[in-house]
Amino acid sequence: MGAHQARGFLAVSKVAALRKWRRTGRPKVENSQFGRRKSAETTGLRLLLVTFEMNPASHVLAWQFRVAEELSSHVERLVVFTHLKDPDAPVPCNVEILLFPLWLLKAPLRWVGGPWLANFYVWWLCFRNRLNVSYFHMNIEWCYRLAPALRLRQIPIAMWYAHGSVDKKLIRALDACDVALTSSELGLRVPSSKVRIIGQGVDTSSFSLIEGRDDQFEIICVGRISERKQIDRVLAVFEAVKDSPSNARIRLRIVGVPLTADDRMYERRVRMLAIQSRHADQIEFRGHIDLSKLSAEYEGAFVHLNLSNTGSMDKVVLESLSMGCPVVTSNVAFRWLGVTSPDAFVDDSNDASGIATQIAEYFERRTTVDRPALRSLVVGHHDLSSHTKRIVQELVALVGR
Repeated sequence: MGAHQARGFLAVSKVAALRKWRRTGRPKVENSQFGRRKSAETTGLRLLLVTFEMNPASHVLAWQFRVAEELSSHVERLVVFTHLKDPDAPVPCNVEILLFPLWLLKAPLRWVGGPWLANFYVWWLCFRNRLNVSYFHMNIEWCYRLAPALRLRQIPIAMWYAHGSVDKKLIRALDACDVALTSSELGLRVPSSKVRIIGQGVDTSSFSLIEGRDDQFEIICVGRISERKQIDRVLAVFEAVKDSPSNARIRLRIVGVPLTADDRMYERRVRMLAIQSRHADQIEFRGHIDLSKLSAEYEGAFVHLNLSNTGSMDKVVLESLSMGCPVVTSNVAFRWLGVTSPDAFVDDSNDASGIATQIAEYFERRTTVDRPALRSLVVGHHDLSSHTKRIVQELVALVGR
């Protein structure tokens, strides 16, 4: 083959390869807002996002999918590294979702530092996609595990952590990262100049205002069924509420599922308490409800009861407020609610009779509650859109250092 023929052959091969890439290399976006919007700003960000799960129907982590959706419209390139994903979830052209190589996490490689071998793969990913910043969303263990590859590529590290617990993994992750984003002062309880408070991110577009009506008789409790959520205390408060004959119509709706073996044991105990209740026929366990359908569960509710002792800013409370549904909570992360709504915060979750009195007061004025005022506590402060913009601002600042 002559030089001229060789050049012609290579040119044809390149055209064929390009056509094949156009046919197969670009995943289509169907029936999803994920990636439809053009980037609001030219940020120049090419982001590695590390999560636990990418599944819009996840029982607990659907929010991580929504965060990725929002971020995709602000970055040039988004590579998501995760443990689980929905293979049918559509993604836009600037997004790639990859699974962790699980074989590195299993024996025998797990015994000889297998997880650290992922650095070679991540280094290659960063090189191939020309990534310039990374963001670890709650998956903080990989923050320090993948730090060697990111440091070699001179890629800054940001992480998100919003939980009341502090352990060695958090300390190591905080040491490895350049900046740590959190929801409130109680979201990350390790003093550090790296910490930035940016609020939570509730998808307020999925939780519209509901109208107060006379036929709203339900107390609703939403969230994971676990001991730290204190569902047994919720049942005790409900019993105290029902002690008054004027509250005969009030019912209790519990939305959520257990996740771990300990959670399932706790759920059995809670269900037994409900069965033994004098008002068992007015207690309903709804199980898991998809995030897209969750707002409908609030239609019959006049108050959301949250006695969680996690100490972190639970999104379910903010989701309730964004719909104008009053909240009674003992979660210290929401102590600020007591400033605007004195009946919203309780210091002692064991004071069943006292909490019952507050709930009864909400029941009496369920049609006169200023619901737009409750929603205003979330919009602009803890909504997903403004939350994402604050993330992007921090990432841009990191890249510009």
